[in-house]
Amino acid sequence: MQHGSFWHSVFRESLAWTRLVRMGRGLFLGMLGAIALGLTGCIDSDLQIHYHTAHRGEIVQQLQLGKPLKQLNAAEVATWFQAIDRRATSLGGKTTTADTLTIALPFYNSADLETKFNQLLAAILTANAPTATRPPQLASHLTVTNTNFLVIERHQLHYELDLRSLGVAAATGDILVSPTGLIHLNLTLETPWGAQNQAIAPNAPAPTGDRRHLTWPLLPGELNQIDCVFWVPNRLGLGTVLILLLVSGGIALKPLSQNFRQ
Repeated sequence: MQHGSFWHSVFRESLAWTRLVRMGRGLFLGMLGAIALGLTGCIDSDLQIHYHTAHRGEIVQQLQLGKPLKQLNAAEVATWFQAIDRRATSLGGKTTTADTLTIALPFYNSADLETKFNQLLAAILTANAPTATRPPQLASHLTVTNTNFLVIERHQLHYELDLRSLGVAAATGDILVSPTGLIHLNLTLETPWGAQNQAIAPNAPAPTGDRRHLTWPLLPGELNQIDCVFWVPNRLGLGTVLILLLVSGGIALKPLSQNFRQ
């Protein structure tokens, strides 16, 4: 009788433990599902570079956070946006905030574009960003080299954004988990005469759109490298050439005017 009671108690404890494990597994899977549904599309970033001429352009950054992220980190998001606004204002830009944080930042040459772009991205990636949107070791760097041909300029743009820390990698280096459904990042380059993409780096993202309006997807979990070449008019050079032509024309016409007076 005691032997039967012993096995009966063991059976009851095993059954209770099985139910507990099943309940815990269901709760865990439910939590994962809620997180996935709550954070889907939680960060959308559209970064644009508009070239009008060699000496006039604008950086436009549109940053939108999903409602779940705003609600969970409202104070941190507000502090982050304030830090970005201060940096943009110090660089001569303007910000507007509604559902989307929009930054408009003018630049006046390639060196000015490099400085303002890199400082703005440093503020967005590191300055008091909410914990959920501040992964470690995000490196961003833009370089633009140009060759001046007086009336036009040739520009070569290279941009690197290291988002490998956003993914979970295997020992082989392959990305096992990449939050592509949670984060959508794009870089757009708009030029008056069009740009030519140069896929120098292996596995470089391919742009979409026409040559005057190219958009590259920036992939989480990857080292994104963008290279392109484009030409823009140099209005200062055009003005200089026009002045030289007017002066030369005046010098050439001066003897004719003197002969006409005689």
